[in-house]
Amino acid sequence: MYNNVRWLSRGKLLERFVECFEEIKIFLDDKDLGNFPQLNDDKWVNTLMFFTDLSVHINELNLKLQGFGKSIDVMFGYIKAFESKVKIFKRDAETKTYKYFPRVTKYFEKASAAVQNEMELLHMKYQHVLDSLLDQFSDRFSQFRSLEQTMKIIKFPDVVVYSTLE
Repeated sequence: MYNNVRWLSRGKLLERFVECFEEIKIFLDDKDLGNFPQLNDDKWVNTLMFFTDLSVHINELNLKLQGFGKSIDVMFGYIKAFESKVKIFKRDAETKTYKYFPRVTKYFEKASAAVQNEMELLHMKYQHVLDSLLDQFSDRFSQFRSLEQTMKIIKFPDVVVYSTLE
C-alpha cells in the first residue's frame, strides 16, 4: 500500500510540476538558482510531457483498483481494459497523433518545425516504452489469464462465490 501511494503521489507531483512548468522556469531564471539546461531542451521536455500523461493514466487505473468490495474479476477487468488502452496509446504513438496525451500534443503544437523533425526518435522511444509496459502487464498478470478460463463466477445479490471448473 505504501509503494502504491508513493507512486500515485509521484504522478500527481509530475502533473503539478508540468502545470507550473513555465512559472518554474521564470522563477529559476529570476532567482539565478542554477543552470538547468534540461528545462530548455525540447526533447527532454517532450519526454517529461509524455511520462506525465502516461502517469495520469496509470494513476486512474491505480485509483480504480483501490478500495473495498471489489471482486477479482472486476479488478482484472480494469487491468485488461488498461492494456487495451495502452495498445491504443501505442497505435497513436505510431501515427504520431497522441490523442490521449494532451500535454504531448500541446507541446508538439508549440514546437517549431525544425524541432518536430528531430522528434522522430522520441516517437520510437515512446512506442518502445508502451511495448515494455504491455509486456510488464502481461508478465505480472499471466496467472490471472491462465485462471480466467477456469474460473466460474456465480454472483448473488450481495455475495460473490468463486468456483473452478474441472
